[in-house]
This record gives sequence, C-alpha cells and structure tokens, in this order.
Amino acid sequence: MKCVHVSPPNSIVLLLDTESGVLPEVLSGGLNRLMATPSTVVIGTREASEGPIVISLDHRAAMSEHPDLRLLWEGKLPVTSGSLSLVNVYWEVLVAVATEAKALDVCIWGNDEFEPDRLVIEVVDENGR
Repeated sequence: MKCVHVSPPNSIVLLLDTESGVLPEVLSGGLNRLMATPSTVVIGTREASEGPIVISLDHRAAMSEHPDLRLLWEGKLPVTSGSLSLVNVYWEVLVAVATEAKALDVCIWGNDEFEPDRLVIEVVDENGR
C-alpha cells in the first residue's frame, strides 16, 4: 500500500493517467463531493487549511480494516502510459501505481461524503490484481 499525508491546494486531488486523462470542462459553482469524466476523477477533500489528509492507494485494499469508510465512486479508468496517478491541481504526483493493464477498476472510499480527510483508493486490473 502506498500512503501519503498531504494538504492539497484548493482541497482537490485528481486520479488519472497524466498522459491521457481528460479533465472536466469546468468546476463551476465549486466541487460538490467529486466529478468524473470517462478518464479522470476529481475528488474534493477537507479544506487544506484544516491540516493534512491521508490518502492510500492499493491494489486490493482490505476494506474490513476501514469500517468507517463509505464508497464514494466506482468505475473504470483507462491507463495508456503504464501508470495511474493521484495528482494535485499543480499536476504534482502525490502517489501512483504502475500497471501493464490498459484500464483499471477503481473504488474510491472516504470517511466523509463531501470533505473527506481520509481516502482509500483501490485499483484492480483485469486479472484481479
């Protein structure tokens, strides 16, 4: 498991392949929980000024270890570069997972629906890894 403690600028992190991910056209009216395109998930987090958040990225998260988390998003993201990355709004990679798969099934779990300060991102390839 890869884990980071960060205070993301603008209280936003993005999950995508940095070479091919397409961002939502506009975040008008602010971010309400999360937004997604077919290749990117934009996640709103707790206000950065309130301190760091904890984000874990894992191939098969043991969700039984996180009973307080709820599913925030589930879907499939394409991977063309060999890496799915979690980045901040300045495109700085916070944590990434390498893969040979062309797409990954993703579940994003959080401890709050609107301003989570703890996220677990589970990624699984077509072979169940």
